[in-house]
Amino acid sequence: MDNDTLARQYTGPRAQRYDEERVGSEKWNLEQTVVESMLGRLSRGATVLDVPVGTGRFIEFYKRFQLRVTGVDASLDMLAEADRKAKALDFQLAVVHGTIFDLAFDGDSFDAVVCVRFLNWLDEPDFAAAVGELARVTCEHLILGVRHVVPLMEMALHTPAGWVRFGRQCITRLRGKRLSSITLHRRELVQSVFERFHLEVAEACRVEARYDGTDYFIYLLRRRSAHVESELVRSP
Repeated sequence: MDNDTLARQYTGPRAQRYDEERVGSEKWNLEQTVVESMLGRLSRGATVLDVPVGTGRFIEFYKRFQLRVTGVDASLDMLAEADRKAKALDFQLAVVHGTIFDLAFDGDSFDAVVCVRFLNWLDEPDFAAAVGELARVTCEHLILGVRHVVPLMEMALHTPAGWVRFGRQCITRLRGKRLSSITLHRRELVQSVFERFHLEVAEACRVEARYDGTDYFIYLLRRRSAHVESELVRSP
């Protein structure tokens, strides 16, 4: 799905109701827990880019960890929601209207980049382009949420649940690796894109194992060129 179409999806009432329609779900709560833990490993004062920032769901964490944050989104209405939330929490958030494919920042501009609930809206070429742009603007870390197809060898076919997931996955594959309007990326593609942009997995947390034979992970990635002992990250 192209960026303009995505931006038009989250306007007006849909942007205003985005949080209330999702807050409290198991997936939402697990995402919050995982991202909070990963952000907590950054040093106080670290610079963070959140794209797309949406309604600013992580602002509470940014404030607690004293991070300096810029939020980018293609939807002006979502940016307005994020700005309102930041002001309500007395947090200084720099909001920028823009696209993930052409970020208006120099390379290595941020200590960390956050991108959650977005990359599966993109087809495979756009997925790679987006990850490359995110890797360009961070000097060290990325926190990315990605849903991918579970490899057959990990489907636990010795269990009834495993066979159910396998059957559902076969149906999804026949439909062209799509579920509704999102793209179910192959895990080998995800890993190859990480390799292409010199990103290594520092931590991988599975947030959801779904009946359709897909897993949703949040990854903490580190650029290989970054110094291992960087003071931007405290010891866990």
